[in-house]
Amino acid sequence: MEQESDDVSNIHDRFSLTLVNPGSKYFSLVGSLVVGIVIVLATYFGYLSLEFNEFWYKIPMVLGIMAAMQLLDIKFAKKKEYSKSLHSSLFGNMLWVVTILMGLLASVVLSKEASLFFITFGMILFASFRIGLYTTTLGASLKKAWAIAFIQPLAMFLVLIPQDRWISMLTDPIVLAYGFSFLIIATAWSAVTDRAGRPGMKSTHKTIQAYLASQGNDVSDAEELMGEHATETKVATFQIKLSSQDGTKEFRMVLPEIHPGPYHPVGGSNIPYLIYKNLSSSAMVMHSISDHALNLPSRNEVDNYLNNLQNFEIKEEGMKCTEPVVVQINKARVTGRGV
Repeated sequence: MEQESDDVSNIHDRFSLTLVNPGSKYFSLVGSLVVGIVIVLATYFGYLSLEFNEFWYKIPMVLGIMAAMQLLDIKFAKKKEYSKSLHSSLFGNMLWVVTILMGLLASVVLSKEASLFFITFGMILFASFRIGLYTTTLGASLKKAWAIAFIQPLAMFLVLIPQDRWISMLTDPIVLAYGFSFLIIATAWSAVTDRAGRPGMKSTHKTIQAYLASQGNDVSDAEELMGEHATETKVATFQIKLSSQDGTKEFRMVLPEIHPGPYHPVGGSNIPYLIYKNLSSSAMVMHSISDHALNLPSRNEVDNYLNNLQNFEIKEEGMKCTEPVVVQINKARVTGRGV
């Protein structure tokens, strides 16, 4: 099994360029840096009306503080994953730059001077987005999300905006009214969605986090949640073993009562293949009449099941079998043998 995993890794490495997509950390890293540059250019060209030689140094400063905050954000995520920090930074900064560009568009349409309101408001929207993101997917409590919501957006804001404008922009009552209304909405949304699955599900957010972690092959949280809702039951596995006369070759047809699932790679999602490997790769594993109520919730249960395959009881045995018998009703056809 380890060799097969290595082979898969080799294929991934060979075609690593195909992994650069909107879900990859490389895309989010480059995307967030590009968005950061656009924020600086839009702010100084569109709002402050300065020449490039008057603010060029702001670009490396903003990008530097963004990169530093992305690294700092790792410490606040439950799984300490750099990729998720980059994804959250990209989407938050995209929200900010869209707000800034909408302000410029509004000034053109209305033939008015661009209002700095949109820069500060976009920064607060960025913070509101972080509250929702950290509570739903990154495993932070509401209190912790509030504590860290402003770290990256405010740090970037203070580097981006000239110091003499900090107080006037951050104390604008209209900005504060609109901004904090979105912070309250983000908080309420987070609290409501976390309770959406009750009483059957204790925490919707923990379920989402467990699912996302399982897609990165960290199945511990997902299997723990599955185990909490699992019940014990007895299942049988039927086998037809065909052997050569000298006993050197054998083949099995297997009909397990358990069902593959709940989903890859959690629990018994790959149980047909594991049964096949457990029986010396000389078996045909069929799908029995069962549903997902008979999933194995964890790898421990899968191991217990596979070990118990050796505790079999022979019901019948013989040296001959009948010719194939075919029964067809309308468009359904069944072929079988009697042993």
